[in-house]
Amino acid sequence: MNIYKQLDKVINKNRKIYFSKYDNFLFDLNLTLQRVSKLQAVNVALEHIKNNLAFLNNNFKGYDFDYLLSTMISWKRGKINIFEAKKEIVKFLKYIKTYDDYYSLDVLHSISQACSTLHSKDHFLGLVIYDLSSYIVKNRYFLKQDELKENLQKIKQEYIDQLKNASYVDDEIAKFLKNKDKVNSHLLSLNKEPFELIKNHLKTIEMRLYDEKRKKIKIDDYLIFKLNDSQTNERLNIDEFIKVKVIDIRLYDDFKELYENNDLTKLGYRNDEIASYHDMEKYYSIEKIEKYGALAIEFEMSE
Repeated sequence: MNIYKQLDKVINKNRKIYFSKYDNFLFDLNLTLQRVSKLQAVNVALEHIKNNLAFLNNNFKGYDFDYLLSTMISWKRGKINIFEAKKEIVKFLKYIKTYDDYYSLDVLHSISQACSTLHSKDHFLGLVIYDLSSYIVKNRYFLKQDELKENLQKIKQEYIDQLKNASYVDDEIAKFLKNKDKVNSHLLSLNKEPFELIKNHLKTIEMRLYDEKRKKIKIDDYLIFKLNDSQTNERLNIDEFIKVKVIDIRLYDDFKELYENNDLTKLGYRNDEIASYHDMEKYYSIEKIEKYGALAIEFEMSE
């Protein structure tokens, strides 16, 4: 169906949501969203909340939108875990239920979808759908149909352009990386599972060989954990980072000794999980372990 005919069909109806993610009208947005990284979508989503803070605080009383935004930023930067962040999102969803008019519901749900983009990139579509719907609800009786359709196209195109131009990394991390040689920082690549454990505060000791590169790491230095390239968006070299501060360094003859002398939950194991130092042989040969020894780097989340 021609996208203008589709708009003719939907805007003449009284409803809360005017689009679905499968609509032809959103095809180009959908395509762009698949081509960018999750962090780019998150950066645009959080900017949407930031740009609307004054409007939200003036028109929707009884909720702290500034705190919601700061909570989402803390989640993005790994300073709080997903469970803490979801508590605030659930609180916000309960607040939304205090409204029953379509316009308010659309505006507030666009904000909730922006928050949920941190969990899944697909929620960005929900942000746009609710934002477009709120515009229709507010203006469908005051604008000529052609003007309304033209403005909807412009709003959608703005989102597409924002996604394409969004930063690949968090602004705080970008500044840090630019000056990393001045602040004693070290970039380490991680697979998705340990990366997520660190991000959610479930792993606070990183294990490495005590090779020449790792000998440079000192207490009070910073580590920048980078999600392994092969597990990020194929088009990008940079997707997501976590910054931590080194609080202790312990050297062992091998990983067996390391496992015997550290809290296994700090290494990333669950209490009901069988932990074995042989797990590290998936990453390092026995010859290299014997040559370099094993290093336990304990850290805390950096402010």
